[in-house]
Amino acid sequence: MDMNIVDNVWLKTAYTLICSYLLEGFSGTYEYSDNKRAPYVPVHSVDAALEYRGDKTMGGLSFEYVDKTYKDDENKIQIDGHFVLNAQVRHRLNEYLILQAGVDNLLNSTYEVIDDYVAPPISFWLGADLTF
Repeated sequence: MDMNIVDNVWLKTAYTLICSYLLEGFSGTYEYSDNKRAPYVPVHSVDAALEYRGDKTMGGLSFEYVDKTYKDDENKIQIDGHFVLNAQVRHRLNEYLILQAGVDNLLNSTYEVIDDYVAPPISFWLGADLTF
């Protein structure tokens, strides 16, 4: 959903529901009633952004929530869900050049997406888009 809240301010949201039942795995075969989830697939995820969209300058905050997942097909080893907040700004200098900057993982959250891979801490970036 993309909704204009007030002049030049937009709210974007998305929700995903994934029902991924595992029927066969390394540990054997399962029935739907066993409620075994596919490893690394969250049931719920939510994305949202609050954006300012001006003529030359755009920017905003975005967040992502990802529900818990499991590392194994028996669903005994769980990876906790996580929440990540990011910020970005873009400015068009002219018809050829856009400068951008951002901060990812603004709250410096510690989380992992896959087994034993801890996502990067807070990070800052700069960029430019040059069009010929």
